[in-house]
Amino acid sequence: MARDTSQRLKLFYLRKILLDKTDDDHGLTISEIVEELKRYGITSERKSLYADLSALDQMDFEVGNVRVGNRYEYRVIAGRKYQLAEVKLMVDAIQSTRFITKKKSNELIKKLEKEVSIYEAKKLQRTVFIEKRSKTDNESIYISIDQIYRAIQDEKQICFNYYQWFVEFNGYKKVIEKPKYDGKLYTVSPWCMLWNDEKYYLVAYDADAKKIKHYRVDKIKNAVVLPQERLGSEAFKDFDVSTYTKKTFGMFGGDAPKEVILKIDNSLIGVIIDRFGSDYHITKADDTHSNITVSVYTSQQFFGWIFGLGDLVEIVSPKAVVKEFKATIRKINKLYRK
Repeated sequence: MARDTSQRLKLFYLRKILLDKTDDDHGLTISEIVEELKRYGITSERKSLYADLSALDQMDFEVGNVRVGNRYEYRVIAGRKYQLAEVKLMVDAIQSTRFITKKKSNELIKKLEKEVSIYEAKKLQRTVFIEKRSKTDNESIYISIDQIYRAIQDEKQICFNYYQWFVEFNGYKKVIEKPKYDGKLYTVSPWCMLWNDEKYYLVAYDADAKKIKHYRVDKIKNAVVLPQERLGSEAFKDFDVSTYTKKTFGMFGGDAPKEVILKIDNSLIGVIIDRFGSDYHITKADDTHSNITVSVYTSQQFFGWIFGLGDLVEIVSPKAVVKEFKATIRKINKLYRK
């Protein structure tokens, strides 16, 4: 590297060295910084380095010195994009997110490691946990997400194949993934993306069904933005993501939300708040029970939630929902009468 060019890059490499090799617990002496610069083909005198460090301070990149024994060490005090705790938070989110593949998780974590020192990066290397978590195998999910956001931004329709798992015992693989309805393309008008129960969903308007529907993003493949204008503005006029997810259990929706009255033991009020937030109406049933009115899409997932609460909750109305719940109990009970 020519001397003039290397000297012009001196501040850049000095900043890089300090970011990579110093943190709250590790520093570099002036002599060590001189040696590190030599690795990049840059020669530097001690006196000039003090001026360079001062110049970095003026660029909102604060470097402090700490006396360690009989020497002074320099380390970054301010100027990083992220604090270590913030990077750890992002790493944990990536590791626990099911729709991000194992391969992409490792790639993203490697990139985040560059945002902290080489010593702090070692604390982020927890890839052993990734292998033990359920992750999608759909490597094309990032292309699908890009297409969906493009369609939302441009207010266009989108088409895609929607995949699901099938059990087949007539081949080498017993469980295979293939598109639903023999590869029929779904065409919808995308309006938003939402995160629910560790899964990513596209929320869109289905013009054929004339209703709002949601689709697991990790099951979407071959997504293509269409030239047709997006539909469903009336359906989404008063749409609220928070309300939608509270009413839809496990993202399995019914035909329309119903006003359901639940008689609960008062000890369950925390469970109700955790599930519905403040979107419920409460009245006194007796000294130890309350009637809770909530708006929900009734589904097997809703019934499963009710069943999990045992005899501390009872569906009071409407009668049609009570009847459906009883029928579900009878079906389950029939399996265990043998």
